[in-house]
Amino acid sequence: MNSGRGVGSLLSPTDSWDLMTAIKHLDHRSATPEDARLFAQIINDACDPTLGECLSAVARWFGTHHDFGMIQPGDVADIVRANRPASHLTENQITDMLIARGLEGDALWAGGAPAMVRRLVNSGVPLADAVGRAADRYRGRELEPPARRARHPTGHHFIASMSKTRLADVLPGEHDKPEQ
Repeated sequence: MNSGRGVGSLLSPTDSWDLMTAIKHLDHRSATPEDARLFAQIINDACDPTLGECLSAVARWFGTHHDFGMIQPGDVADIVRANRPASHLTENQITDMLIARGLEGDALWAGGAPAMVRRLVNSGVPLADAVGRAADRYRGRELEPPARRARHPTGHHFIASMSKTRLADVLPGEHDKPEQ
């Protein structure tokens, strides 16, 4: 899925082990680093969380009663998504705001401007600004950074010219003296 790129920072292998360690202390499961990476990958694919969001979700899950005492990656992802600000916005609300900003047709495709609005809101951008940025981007009015110019080599490579140089030409001193 990965529609939330930029929201979190994805769980690294170290973060995944930290998360699994916290879970192991709460539900007494045994897990290897490979188990932790798999657990974290499932969560990363679902919602791109930060370690803090995951730990908060684990704390919330263990704070309520469950018949099955072991948390699953889907439980963490569901809680993380529910705690994000954009989770309270419906697709229709976002689409109506984008239409009011002049967007129509393909720009309103769910993976386009609406997804960008959700990402921006979840990353802390106010809703009105997020809608404006998404509308500008998908209308083609957003300024893009200038394209980088290709590098052009200047002259010969240093190493290539060094292979043609005698040591006496580079180092003054004893090498300057003629051999006797």
